[in-house]
Amino acid sequence: MPTPLGHALGAAAAGWAVARPLPASAPFTATLRRGAWFALLGMFPDVDLLLAFHRGPTHSLGTALIVGLATTALSSDVRLGLAAGCAYATHALLDWLGADSSMPVGIMALWPITWEYYQASRPIFDSVWRRNETPDFWSHNVKALAKELLILVPLAWGAWRVATRPLLVKDRTRGSIS
Repeated sequence: MPTPLGHALGAAAAGWAVARPLPASAPFTATLRRGAWFALLGMFPDVDLLLAFHRGPTHSLGTALIVGLATTALSSDVRLGLAAGCAYATHALLDWLGADSSMPVGIMALWPITWEYYQASRPIFDSVWRRNETPDFWSHNVKALAKELLILVPLAWGAWRVATRPLLVKDRTRGSIS
């Protein structure tokens, strides 16, 4: 399962890619704040670690749908709601694509339709060990993090470029696009 940093990068990338870019007149920090909000949405499902029910309903597409609908209702912006739902859903996607050896294996991806657990047959991300019980604890986790970063940083950078591109606005006085 990916690290919180991996979840943050994946969620920011998805949110930036789906959300409507802010106007060129918006401050640079507005895109950063939006990315931070998407990142928090992507990390939020792991709050269930505090409830001792990890990888349950918070790790599902059903909860991502609820997050998207709630964001749409609160913001009156369907595209922002879709971006928020996608940012949240990246947690389930990345965990599904991650190696898992703890029981029950996988995530409850299709809750509330089913309470079954799912995991990709060929994981892309290595597991991240939470207990320092073996001599290779640090080397294993550093390698797992490096692999995550090699995959997710380019995706987040590309989405950042999409989010910060200036919107094309037709200049009515000149008849040109600026």
